[in-house]
Amino acid sequence: MFSVFALVTACTLAVADQYTVTADSIGIGNKWCGGFVTPVRVSVRSTSVNATQAWVQWEVPDADGDTVFWGKPITVTPGTTSSTWLYAPVQPWADNSQPWTIRLRNWDGNKPTDELTSTRFTANSINASTFFNNQGLIAVVGTRRMGLEHYLPISPPDPKQEASIIVSGLTSKDLPDSWPSYDSLDALVWADSPPSLSIKQETAIENWIERGGHLVISLPTIGDPWSIGRENGPLSNLLQGVNTSVVDIPIAQLDGVLGRKNSRWSLNSITARSLMANSNYSPILQLKNGTVIGIQKNFGFGTVTVIGIDLSSGLLSSIGLPETHILWRKVFAKRGDIPTQNIVSALSEDDQLSSGTPTVTTVPLGEMVAQEIAMSSTAGGRLGTVFLLIVSFWVMSGPVSFFVLRNRKRLRWAWVIFAGVSAVFSLLAWVLATTTSGVLTPIKHVSIIDHVYGESGQRVIGWYSLFLPTYGRSRVSLEGEEGNLLLPWSSPDALLTPPFVDNREIIANLSHVPSTFDQPSRATTANFAYEWIGGIDHSFYSSLIRIDPNDQPRNSKPSRRRNEVGALQGKIINHATNPIHDVTIIWVTDVAQPLPPLGKYQDTREAPWNALSHSGSTLQKTYSWRLAHWDDGDVINLTTLEPARVAEFDAANQRYEPDNSVGFLGRRRTDKINWRKELEILSIYSNLKPPIYMKSAKSKQSDPQFKISRKGGHELDLAQWFGRPCIIVMGFIPNSPIPVKISVDGEEITESTGETFVRWVYPLGDSK
Repeated sequence: MFSVFALVTACTLAVADQYTVTADSIGIGNKWCGGFVTPVRVSVRSTSVNATQAWVQWEVPDADGDTVFWGKPITVTPGTTSSTWLYAPVQPWADNSQPWTIRLRNWDGNKPTDELTSTRFTANSINASTFFNNQGLIAVVGTRRMGLEHYLPISPPDPKQEASIIVSGLTSKDLPDSWPSYDSLDALVWADSPPSLSIKQETAIENWIERGGHLVISLPTIGDPWSIGRENGPLSNLLQGVNTSVVDIPIAQLDGVLGRKNSRWSLNSITARSLMANSNYSPILQLKNGTVIGIQKNFGFGTVTVIGIDLSSGLLSSIGLPETHILWRKVFAKRGDIPTQNIVSALSEDDQLSSGTPTVTTVPLGEMVAQEIAMSSTAGGRLGTVFLLIVSFWVMSGPVSFFVLRNRKRLRWAWVIFAGVSAVFSLLAWVLATTTSGVLTPIKHVSIIDHVYGESGQRVIGWYSLFLPTYGRSRVSLEGEEGNLLLPWSSPDALLTPPFVDNREIIANLSHVPSTFDQPSRATTANFAYEWIGGIDHSFYSSLIRIDPNDQPRNSKPSRRRNEVGALQGKIINHATNPIHDVTIIWVTDVAQPLPPLGKYQDTREAPWNALSHSGSTLQKTYSWRLAHWDDGDVINLTTLEPARVAEFDAANQRYEPDNSVGFLGRRRTDKINWRKELEILSIYSNLKPPIYMKSAKSKQSDPQFKISRKGGHELDLAQWFGRPCIIVMGFIPNSPIPVKISVDGEEITESTGETFVRWVYPLGDSK
């Protein structure tokens, strides 16, 4: 017997010695955050003489304590090291000390079998670092940060509404090959590294942008690595319709485009590329002579920006260009000053830095979703029944049985009676667990529907709680086009909930973006998140919002003077079958706000910061109106929306400024009115009124400061539209069915309820 055991052990060790698996990095550029879909790059090496069909998996626990094997089949070639990407939804509370396992197993063509080798790692062990979910993340492919470094957090109190972490020094090989892996990114900026992308990487980037990502390309001075204007270049699907021509631009002409002219600017010129594009693009960077050096377009629900200047140029860097608050706020359409640490120090020394501590309130998307999709009434009723069942079992099997047996002098029958009572109550528990009579609506959801006029289909981002009445395993599917994503979702407060004792293992195949998940079912609810693109065909939603074809929305100007915003005209119709509540209409005009004047030191010298009176201005002149509800079939005549002072964006949106005494965004559980406000805040977050970080030098006291911090929800930000003329309509449909099709074991779930947030964008043409 010992010999057999030793032989088996020796054979297992011999096989393990032939393979090595390692985790190379986690996140984008080895930077990651819990609560996001997170990629991990894995390397596999084989010394075997034969090629092996293997399965590599990343083992990640979910909120229920089950372990999900996020993996894919790979071919392991003898004598070589191959790399592959895996990804998984990481629990919100995971940190750098969280241990994970990467395992290599044999693959029989349908499922993984015996283990070949494995490794255990933490983020700390591979020198990865985490960022906080109240920060943004910008990835830079190349060695230069190009002024983006000023988005980094600075010494508190940080005057920015939100800081961003910048990951630079990346190359093409550092980019994952599936779109969900880019979940944590706010933007991907391509600097001075040549694009050398695989077909899978190109597809991943295109899909990520189509679903809301933002790609920024800075064209090099020499060469044409992007093959602009040709069909076979990198990311050619994104760059169609663009042509370039080489031009020399005096640096002085970049005043107000890349920065503010100062004595450091030389008299030299730089070689750049003027950009000519079709009507899908809007010019965002334009010289006074009309030369366009920056263009932008929406691709699906995301954004592509092309800049004809090599922003990584050493010459530009030597004179402090580009300046973050001049260039990048136009590119990202994010409102607010971006003062550097040096400017903050200078303000402090000149007694113009606000000395007050900002009141920070938080908009936590995870807690908001968990509050709304919880089946509290259903769970409460069933748990109450279970509680009564347990109490009844204890009373019947204990005191009542003892009393009856003692009176009848049959105490020797105690164990028989106890076994009988246990059997009866076990049967009752089984009947309770297998019935669904108490759950009339098995899905409760929060869904956000986005529609951009002119784009085909809609995007839906959502979360739902699904009641699974059986014990065992249920196949949950998100129906629709290939590439839509369905994942188990962990509520941030699930850390406080004990896991199920019957921990199970689930295999999730990442060969394709998963739209199906084999969920363990225990006669309770399971939570899921999804991202979906397609055409909504649910009769409840009909066509949502439509325009009047005979009176299309437009901006009518009485003259061609640029400082006149004109007036909106046209009609839009609520074509859904139900009213839309708490409607917000935003008009981003084609009138750009002028560059803010510079402030002054106390000795009247010109200062390097914006004047207090113009600090934090919007990029475009913007107006906003509110409607309590918009009945189904009703028409909104846009001519009734007057661009008056009370409708100016900040004046109209004072409701988003939190109350210092109450802090409505800080409550553990918010009512429906404030819950909706929070979703609106996440939609316009990058263009909220920024915190006041300056004060008058003559003032002894600072004005109260308010700062809103978002925890998650970056994918809901409509920032890209606040730099281009458009109409944005937002509103809520309560007690609505989930807008996508969910099936369990092949059967569609037809009953659902929840809150649907509708966001409709109508582009109005190019920026002037």
